[in-house]
Amino acid sequence: MLAEYLKDMGRKEGEQRGELKGGYKKLVAMIRNADNQGLPIDMIAQIAQIDVDSVKKILNNEQIEVPWHLLNGDNR
Repeated sequence: MLAEYLKDMGRKEGEQRGELKGGYKKLVAMIRNADNQGLPIDMIAQIAQIDVDSVKKILNNEQIEVPWHLLNGDNR
């Protein structure tokens, strides 16, 4: 029973990490696309719901910490 529980917990953690990674990739793609379309960085930040410095970091291929609600699609 303990082994099943640990296996299930590991699976759930893996699913959550996958969701985070996928959400981050979508956010980065959206930001890069908006930049390629010529939108100002402050407007991109407002649309993405993150600060201007974070947008600049993403455009410079730097990792940032993104709030969970932005990565899992729960934008309430």
